[in-house]
This record gives sequence, C-alpha cells and structure tokens, in this order.
Amino acid sequence: QNASAQVPSALLEEEVTRDAVQYLERNSYTSAQLEAYDKYWDVVRTERTFYDDALEKGLIEGMAKGKTEGITEGIAKGKADGKAEVVIAGKAGGLSLEQIQIATGFSKEKIEEILRLNSASV
Repeated sequence: QNASAQVPSALLEEEVTRDAVQYLERNSYTSAQLEAYDKYWDVVRTERTFYDDALEKGLIEGMAKGKTEGITEGIAKGKADGKAEVVIAGKAGGLSLEQIQIATGFSKEKIEEILRLNSASV
C-alpha cells in the first residue's frame, strides 16, 4: 500500500507534506520500478513535445490553406503525427505496448501498424 493512502487527506493538502509523501513513495520503488516510472514520464514529456510541435505545424498548414476545414484537418494530422512519433520513440526507449497504449490512447493494432510502417520506411 502506498504512503499517500495512509496519510490523512487534510495533510496532503499541504504542499510540503504532499512533497514529502511523494518523496517517500518514490524512494520505496525498486530499481526496475524507478526505471519504468522514469521511462513512462520521458514518454509523456516526449509526447507533449511532439504534440505541441505537430500542433503548431498543423496550425501553420491549416492557416496556409486559409480555411476552417484546413485548420481542423491540420490539427488532426498534427496530433496523429505527434502520437505516431511517441509510438516510435516509446518502442525505441524500451516501453511495452501497454505503456505506449496508455501514453497515446492508440489500440495495440494501431501501434503495431505504426511500428510496421516505420520499420518499412527505415
């Protein structure tokens, strides 16, 4: 059972106490758990970067078309491209399919398709 489940919720409202509990929880992980935890957050940060970059690129492409549907299409394409990059980076980083599914929201089949297409283009 984690430490935060044993601490009264009123104490967790205090930032210092909450930080201390999180520190204790983090330091109670095994090396393998810490590595998986770090990989997960690396993927989340990477996804956010890809998402932001792809969104900006999609907006630029959409604005270049000068139409509302162009912007919508560009945003959708940007999101999809960003998530595809997360799949590729996550797999290269050693994440499991389940971890990549959590990070992207893609189905196992979609992830496998992206990885197949990526390996074919390399």
